[in-house]
Amino acid sequence: MNDPGPGLAELQALFEAGDYRELETRCRSVEASGNELAGIGVLHGLALEKLDCLADAVQVIREEIARHPGSTDALYHLARQLLVLDKQEIASGDVREPFVLRMAWGSGGFSTRQEFSMSLVPEALASLRRCIEIEPTRNDARVLLGLTLYEAPATKFEGAKLIQQVASQSPELIDGHFGLARVAFWQGALELSEAAFSHVFEMDPKHPDVRACLALAKFGRRPESQLPNEIVDQSIDGHCLTAECLFEILSRQELPDELRKIYEPLAAWYAVHLSKQAEETARAARLIRSQAKYSTLVEATRLLAAATKLKNDLAEACRAFGELTFAVHVLPLAVTGFEKALEFDPSDDIAKKRLNLV
Repeated sequence: MNDPGPGLAELQALFEAGDYRELETRCRSVEASGNELAGIGVLHGLALEKLDCLADAVQVIREEIARHPGSTDALYHLARQLLVLDKQEIASGDVREPFVLRMAWGSGGFSTRQEFSMSLVPEALASLRRCIEIEPTRNDARVLLGLTLYEAPATKFEGAKLIQQVASQSPELIDGHFGLARVAFWQGALELSEAAFSHVFEMDPKHPDVRACLALAKFGRRPESQLPNEIVDQSIDGHCLTAECLFEILSRQELPDELRKIYEPLAAWYAVHLSKQAEETARAARLIRSQAKYSTLVEATRLLAAATKLKNDLAEACRAFGELTFAVHVLPLAVTGFEKALEFDPSDDIAKKRLNLV
């Protein structure tokens, strides 16, 4: 953040001390008094974020920007919070449109909602671009913009170029190096990506995604006969990112044959693992009678979507599809899933039992 002005020092000290509840109370009191000193809204929004009130934090910082449109702190933190909130909404099932899981033999929808919130990404991108326009050397905003552009297929190269600029100009920023490592892996430059991921790991061993990405790069150079533990033992977000990385590299037509022969078996093993996890999660969701049932079903759906992105002609994926549709009482699709599982593997006893149960 920028240096605090008069009247902000005490509030910022509360933030740095981790007293977020007191900070939120003080900020609310100051704002209610009509004090429009720049920076109070940003601190208020950061306090709300720390208190797990992200939607409220976004609204507070939007109001700060309305009062002080040139605040690069407010623009940056608004964009950052919007991107986090967007992913949270998707992960919780508040998706942009009815989710449809598409497989080789058909598709099925899971959502029962009639209305869906709009994506927050365009507003975040506009906020980041405005922030950089005002303060061209604001590298945390440039890194975040590059990473966000990189996640969209149409702007991958624009994002990659921006990430490279930031990593070169500000080597102390870890996200720039992580973004470059992903680009190198996507290009099939495994030695370079392994070195880059290793550098990120050295900078921050607790980085949430670096272990699995480093394992993928190492696997390409030194194949194993099973899934590495770093890939198996990770969060759902980690699994989705890992599946996306594998999908990206296998989608490249210019991928050398020797690498394709290494990663295609890995993708098949990983798809089986994710499918089994999705199946177990969907089965567990059937037994839940609380609000947690919906979020558990979303977890199962995300795991299965990651699996079918890699390989959808699997008995395990079809069986997981059957379990998931059975859990939400869409019995015709559940029957189809279990029947297709038996087409791929006629000896699948679990699919036979589930089909008889349905």
